[in-house]
Amino acid sequence: MRKMMLTAVVCLCGLAAQAVDIGPYPLDADTLHLWRFDVVKDGVIHDLVRTSPIDMAFYNNAALAASKAGYGNAANTYDNVAGNNGPFVGRVGDYNQTILISDLTGPNGEFTFEALVRPDVPAGSLRGHMEILSGETDAGATDRGFQLRIQNTGTTLRFQTLSGSTTAFDAPITYTPGQWYHVAVTYSGTPNVSGNLKLYWTPVGSATSAVQVGGPFTMTADLDANDATKLCIGNELRSFSLADENFDGLVDEVRISRIARQPDQMLLRTAVSWVTNPVPVSGSQAVDFDLSALQWDKATAANVTKHYLYIQQGEPNFASVSPVVVTGLVNPITAPVTLSDGQVYFWRVDASINNSGPNDPNTLIGPIWSFKTLTRVPAFTVHPMDQAVFAGQTAQFSIELVKETGVTYKWYKGTQPLSNGTTAWGSVISGADTKQLSIANAQVQDEGVYFCRATNEAGSADSGSAALQIKRLVSHYPLEVLNGNTSPDVVGGRDMTLMQEGTAGLPTLDTNVPASSVGLYSLRFDNGDHATDPNGRYAQLPAGTADYKDITVTAWVYWRGGANWQRIIDFGNDTSHYMFLTPSNGSECRFVLNNGSGEQIASTAPLPTNQWVHVAVVLDGNTGRIYINGEPKAQNTAMTINPIDFHPAQNYVGRSQFTADAEFDGWIDDLKIYNYAVDVQTIAAEFFNATGIRPCMEPNFDGNQFNLDNTGSSYCRVDLADLAVFVQKWLASGLQ
Repeated sequence: MRKMMLTAVVCLCGLAAQAVDIGPYPLDADTLHLWRFDVVKDGVIHDLVRTSPIDMAFYNNAALAASKAGYGNAANTYDNVAGNNGPFVGRVGDYNQTILISDLTGPNGEFTFEALVRPDVPAGSLRGHMEILSGETDAGATDRGFQLRIQNTGTTLRFQTLSGSTTAFDAPITYTPGQWYHVAVTYSGTPNVSGNLKLYWTPVGSATSAVQVGGPFTMTADLDANDATKLCIGNELRSFSLADENFDGLVDEVRISRIARQPDQMLLRTAVSWVTNPVPVSGSQAVDFDLSALQWDKATAANVTKHYLYIQQGEPNFASVSPVVVTGLVNPITAPVTLSDGQVYFWRVDASINNSGPNDPNTLIGPIWSFKTLTRVPAFTVHPMDQAVFAGQTAQFSIELVKETGVTYKWYKGTQPLSNGTTAWGSVISGADTKQLSIANAQVQDEGVYFCRATNEAGSADSGSAALQIKRLVSHYPLEVLNGNTSPDVVGGRDMTLMQEGTAGLPTLDTNVPASSVGLYSLRFDNGDHATDPNGRYAQLPAGTADYKDITVTAWVYWRGGANWQRIIDFGNDTSHYMFLTPSNGSECRFVLNNGSGEQIASTAPLPTNQWVHVAVVLDGNTGRIYINGEPKAQNTAMTINPIDFHPAQNYVGRSQFTADAEFDGWIDDLKIYNYAVDVQTIAAEFFNATGIRPCMEPNFDGNQFNLDNTGSSYCRVDLADLAVFVQKWLASGLQ
């Protein structure tokens, strides 16, 4: 341990010398730590020196209070409650951070501890000692570093070393309650030398040098550099019942230096000669984020030639900030600025004297100001997307915002807010109050429209809506039963209504069926020549039957031919909004979508006549497909229209939206509607289950003339099994 000696000089109360303010302390190379108390960030007073910083928090009744004019705020550790000067009075420190004494001194143990203080209680009325700065813990004597305080008499300034043994250095002082004083203790780093420790107590006024009080003092040893202590401003940071030495007044501009500063290096300005009148006013909480310029009045010191503007979000330390040079000198001075919403800004304006640079000691360091911009109502960059999952799977909806700070979230299904947990039908909701909503084990009861409401201090905004669908067969018309003029939808309850034009009569059940596995009956549409007999039979499905983004419609069809543009299905509203399938327009079987902006078409060869054919149309995203007898026959990848876009209400079976088109002539059986794009395997299986014939699921497969072993896994593939069949037939033919 380095040895040193501490000395103090006593100033008699009658001295008239007063210090000249030199402004908020600059962050020079010898400053180890500096707390200005102008602004609080996240409840913390930040050490403005960010190399090994010691950030402080307010405890108990400590709070910010207006400091000396021009200095922003100070720390107030006095709660003004009589008899409450106990263990829970205010203090500024960090219970969780232990520091070494070496963090507070120079390489040889030298230091300067100084502050600006305003005692507010008369000397004869103090409840206890008033700590200005202390470093100690509840541990043993080896962890109690030092105290700089006013004794309980109010007439003595004390610096007290606590490491190992207690040595007190006392100097007489006087003060007037409510007045500001500069206080300091310096140590030269050379022990056992008379006058190596000095105490200063200076009324803030017009003196040109800090005033030394008491002494001479001799500190016989350095503070123990290895002592682990806790730093506190305005009190002790011990938790035992005697830790009641809060400062009855205000403390500001606390600086720790690694040198023993000279008297003219420690004082603050009293005549406010630096910049003033900031706009926005410091502490403003609702500044328009469209504000285009900051404003202030010129420093009144002599020979001001320009100003240096420092500004940044969220951090009051400007060590890494390059200043903006502002040359205007006519009040009010302005500087352009671009602000974001909902942000805390810290800014400072320094005054250049005779073109002194940003880091020149002649440049007047200004106070730190702060303001907060208004927060915009949340703005979405990503809205939830429609979800289609099978029952039992998980559906997820997500959103993203321009800015998420200070935002709360709530998901809704329809108008009902959601809560996390298991629903009555077994699905599990999570993330109801986050950016991502998850519905595990989703069920049909979860179908609906979902959106997220984001709220911040400016208000609320709702995301776009997204639909959840459980992928399934939504309507099935076996066409085995008639109940009067309806045939039931055995899945979705949207029953088919049998209709007629004129006196044609209603469609009827008939025993002509594609296969017994499909059923015993089909629905016969006995429609003759439309040109000679405009009367016709058809059926209609309820509105909403086809209100889906993706859709699959399958049916067995027995077409007797006849007029072009007959319809198997035509789901629409009028002659501009429809989704239809025609067996032939004269040259093609067509699957067509139109939402009023023009038709989008997938087409293949006309359906064969006078035989049962399995047909399917599928809309899968932007792709439309036609399947005939389980095989893909047509595809258009630019079918961007969705049935839900126009909510078809006139959903015809066997009839067109165009009255000039003939009704369907033939039989239709086992009509199914799915609310998703059914895969090729499922469509092929439906055909195979009825006929026992395996369709080729590979589009445009043209090898069937060589596909002799057309069974099982060999189907739709020419392989060695086909060669074996060919050889067998060759040998059996007798051709050698």
